Amino acid sequence: MTELTEIPLGGPEYFADPYPFYAQLREHHPICRHPMVKGVVVSRYADIDAILKDSRFSAGRLKPLFARLPEDLQYRFRPLFDALALWILLLDPPEHTSRRQLIAKAFTPRLIKAMRPRIRALVDELLDDAIARGHLDLIGDLAYPLPAIVIAEMMGALRADRDRIKRWSDDLAAFLGMPHLDVARVARAQESLVALTDYFRPLMQARREAVARGTYDPGSGDLMGELVMAQEAGAALSDETLLATCVMLVFAGHETTTHLIANGMRALLMHPAERDRLLARPELMESAVEEMLRFDSPIQRLSRTCTEDLEFRGHSIRKGERVFLLIGSANRDAAQFPEPDRFDVGRRDNRHLSFGSGMHYCVGAALGRLEAQVAFGALFDRLPGLALTGQPLSWQDNVGLRAMKELPLSFVHERHRV
Repeated sequence: MTELTEIPLGGPEYFADPYPFYAQLREHHPICRHPMVKGVVVSRYADIDAILKDSRFSAGRLKPLFARLPEDLQYRFRPLFDALALWILLLDPPEHTSRRQLIAKAFTPRLIKAMRPRIRALVDELLDDAIARGHLDLIGDLAYPLPAIVIAEMMGALRADRDRIKRWSDDLAAFLGMPHLDVARVARAQESLVALTDYFRPLMQARREAVARGTYDPGSGDLMGELVMAQEAGAALSDETLLATCVMLVFAGHETTTHLIANGMRALLMHPAERDRLLARPELMESAVEEMLRFDSPIQRLSRTCTEDLEFRGHSIRKGERVFLLIGSANRDAAQFPEPDRFDVGRRDNRHLSFGSGMHYCVGAALGRLEAQVAFGALFDRLPGLALTGQPLSWQDNVGLRAMKELPLSFVHERHRV
């Protein structure tokens, strides 16, 4: 297998536009080892899809990272790694299967569909605030707070606490997406995980008391309540596992959607013909959101751990070796998508990998899609003339997410340009 050094997988140029680097990898080094990530890098759609569905590649990807830490750091950060080991994102069957079934009860099509009016009301409220201020940072004013409020409400968190929850969640995202070991990031992640866990503990107890009194309404979309109900009914769900699941859902429930909305808006505004096509044909909204997910995926990279020595596509991969799956590259693979570098809001058969594949397909995908569809509908309905301001964009130093720090937009409202 090729040991690659000349194509970067990090740094300012890569974060600003990784797609030319992906194209080089797909063409010349589709499966290779890369010193920057200390593992195997896979860049073609068919290979990535196959690995995501292959049980020989474990989702428990933090175990090798923990094992490589010096002994003193293993002792210091064990609480963080022990808690993350309970996340279904990082579990394999059978634990993953039973836990996912519990969570899926709060993400049924009926419950998600019923959330549309509430999501639209939140979008309008957030846009009212931005219009009153006279300026719009799409990320800070809408793309972050919308999914954060939605998932916080599902967990029973107070809306007033969203800034604290965001700070804690951002620390976890920075840790999970760090391009190299950064002890300060790991320390912040541990502090924030403990804070989030402590935040949810009294909420869990309140739901337990409501269940005991018979005042809890099953099927209300209250995810914390559903987990407590399952626990009370005898599910193998300890308090620490329940709390870890809540932390994971708050983290996963907004990070992807935030950057879907931001990256999707940027793509639309950089392709005005496609924006106008969508405005003229609003029935294309569903396919447009799928194309946003494909064209500039909020999730750029997933990783797996090889559980045995094996041969894959003619390449030897060792037991315990980390395998990095470039989702953003897979979504631009011409072998899967005709004209992959063209942004097409009407694209059909758009089987992108932005929500994963196989058993770890995102359980909240339908909610993220709905939030994006409602957000874009409201934005173009209420703020005609949306445009990029031309200000330079800055990107987060995160190898897992395609994430701008802010996205300032100009707009027209009541005949006044802002």
